[in-house]
Amino acid sequence: MEYSTASTQQEPIRSSEEISTFSLRDILMILKANWLFILLSLLVCLILGFLYVKSSPHQYSRSASLLIKSESSINSAIERLAQFTGDKHSYSDDVSNQIIILGTERVVSETVRRLGLDVQYHYDAGLREKDLYKQSPVSIRFVNADPDEKISLRVKPDNDTNNQVLLYDIKSSLLGKVQETIVAPLGDTIATPIGKVVVEATPYYSNFPSYEVLKVQKDNFNAVVRNYMKALQVSLQQKDASVIKLTIQSGNPLLAEDFLSTLILVYTELERSDKVKIAESTQRFVDDRLAIISSELGQVDAEIEDFKQSQQIADIQAEAQEYIKGSSEISVRLVELNNRISIAQFVRGHLRDKNQMESLIPANVGIASPAIEAAIAKYNELLLKRDQLQANSSSQNPLVQELNTQLAAQRLSIITSIDNLLSTLEVERRGILSEQSSYKGRITSVPMQERIVGSIYRQQKIKEELYLFLLNVREQNALSIEAAESNARLIQTPTGPTEPVSPRVPIIMLAAGLLGLLIPTAVLYIRSIANNRLRGKSDIERYTSIPILGEIPHYKASKKHIKQVEEQIQDQLVGLSTKERNEIIDQAARMFIVGHHRRSVVSEAFTVVRSNISFLKPNSTQQVKRILITSAIPGSGKTFSSSNLALSLAQAGNRVLLIDCDVRKNTLSKAIGMHHAGQLGLTSYLSDGTINPEQIICSTAQSEMLCVVPSGPVPPNPTELLMSSRFEELLQYADGAFDYVVLDTIPVLNLADTRVISHLTDITIMVVRENHLPRRLLPELEKLYVEKRLKGLSIVLNDAGAGASSYGYSYGSYGYGSYGSYGSEKE
Repeated sequence: MEYSTASTQQEPIRSSEEISTFSLRDILMILKANWLFILLSLLVCLILGFLYVKSSPHQYSRSASLLIKSESSINSAIERLAQFTGDKHSYSDDVSNQIIILGTERVVSETVRRLGLDVQYHYDAGLREKDLYKQSPVSIRFVNADPDEKISLRVKPDNDTNNQVLLYDIKSSLLGKVQETIVAPLGDTIATPIGKVVVEATPYYSNFPSYEVLKVQKDNFNAVVRNYMKALQVSLQQKDASVIKLTIQSGNPLLAEDFLSTLILVYTELERSDKVKIAESTQRFVDDRLAIISSELGQVDAEIEDFKQSQQIADIQAEAQEYIKGSSEISVRLVELNNRISIAQFVRGHLRDKNQMESLIPANVGIASPAIEAAIAKYNELLLKRDQLQANSSSQNPLVQELNTQLAAQRLSIITSIDNLLSTLEVERRGILSEQSSYKGRITSVPMQERIVGSIYRQQKIKEELYLFLLNVREQNALSIEAAESNARLIQTPTGPTEPVSPRVPIIMLAAGLLGLLIPTAVLYIRSIANNRLRGKSDIERYTSIPILGEIPHYKASKKHIKQVEEQIQDQLVGLSTKERNEIIDQAARMFIVGHHRRSVVSEAFTVVRSNISFLKPNSTQQVKRILITSAIPGSGKTFSSSNLALSLAQAGNRVLLIDCDVRKNTLSKAIGMHHAGQLGLTSYLSDGTINPEQIICSTAQSEMLCVVPSGPVPPNPTELLMSSRFEELLQYADGAFDYVVLDTIPVLNLADTRVISHLTDITIMVVRENHLPRRLLPELEKLYVEKRLKGLSIVLNDAGAGASSYGYSYGSYGYGSYGSYGSEKE
């Protein structure tokens, strides 16, 4: 038998990876169904944002600029000297270092201490507290309080006198809460459980009555310092510049300005103090070094004096010149003396030469002796005279012989004189040589003396220069102490906008609005991805290939509809209690909707299902007559769908028989008031062969074209009873008397009742309810369809659109509790 499904043919099943989990239509449906939730979330977040704006204290921003000047050469010299002292606080003109110094705890803590920022004064101004910095009517000093102690109290004026105030609601982090109220005279130091306290009136004391409550809070000093260190921003105003920008935000603009001004003042004072400390340290260092160097200079001078005395020198260079000059003169004298000796020796040799006995003696040859020169001249004169006489006479001439005697005596005298001269010149020569040796020794010792004296002079010069340098530095250091100043110059006083920078109302309200939209969106998204139930038609198409006959939208019965149903079934309510009447009316009103709302979306949906059924054909000639309606699990709206589909078919002019095959729960029979003692029904017919079909078929108040077969008494063996041949006989009878037979059966996945009668029907309609059926069961339904365990299986989606909201299914509580020993499908 083939089934034509031209209008409802589905594509083959696709994997979940091929289709996205959510489409734009799904998202829009979810948002539309939960618009009230989204609107409430938006309103709540906007209100919370408004309250946050109203309760958040205003924050004002103030900025100042500092120019970091370069160090002078004097201070640079002082700093180089200070490095010898080991002072770790030596100054550096690096701008990056100054940025770090400005934000250090040393500078910030001194600023907080000077301004007394650890003690704050507030009063309530609407939803927020207002800071009374420098405007408080009274000033309180905690004389001996621990810096780490946190104290809070309230102050109000004493109505009895203007000279005292009352301190109450006192709390201390160390002592706890003080119960008593303390009377504090203005200007006096009083002893309190939290220590000595001084309360003084300020110029604003006359404004005291205008504040309902003046709150005073002393915080942990170190914690306050850390907070201001975090709030303070120090940075370069421009790259490659020497300008530092300081910025801070505070609830009071005057406090922010004072903080920056005081911070800069503290910084400059500390910088000057550091420089003075460096200068004083340098002064001590210079004085110590001057004393040491002065002593060393005296020692060097004594060494020079001792050396000159021991070497008997006054000026090495001058004496060296004298030595060199004397040595040169001696050399000249020695040469001259050697020449004289050589000449004298030559003359002596000439005189001793026998071959030269008759020759003249060389005269004027340079013998430095006038006597010898005169003797030589006389000799030569006598020799010439003898030679003349001898030439004129003979050698025997007495005059000649006398002259020869004189010549021999004169010659001997000259030789003796020359020998004496040579002896004298040799003595003189030895003296000159000795003197020359003495000069050479003195000249040789000059380099050694110069080396020693040069070394001593070098030490003397170094120490003299260092001594003079230290004297100069001492004077400069004395001047720097008197003229010490910071290297920072204020170029922009603390300024800022008059409007608060925080809270930023537009941004906060925008963020609140976005959060108001984000929260419900996230909640709905998480609920959607966490939802493991059927979310709509797309899930059926994604996980199964079963044809879909139609979709029944979400609907809730109105009071008017309930009233109409009550009028229709008045005959069935006779003799029932009020509770039973209300239950039957409620069930009937929620069971039959089509008949009373022909123009409703539910009626139109069942009309579509009815039209689609007309296209289903068991074969080419046979029309669908027997329709089995079941569900996968209880609570799917199976009975609701059966009754309304049957009513829709009847309204189309068809004679319809609706059989309640749910012989275990009798839901349909109970809804139409046909389940009571003595009421014949399906089980009566199947179990008693004497009962005819006409006896169990009942008319309905909803339509004269619609008849119903109640379920009858609950049998002990429902499955076996439905397998009886009389059930098929009943269907054959119904085929002749009615156009359609609609069978309302139990859920197919719970028990076998539906499967044992499925082969007797033409088509099977599986009712699945959106946001109720677990998606994990869809493969089970696909298996039933593929294996053809249910004849002509198709699906009707009930409560379509309910998955997009959080309100659930509104057709009533007619789900299955249990079937025998089987529990209902609940997740």
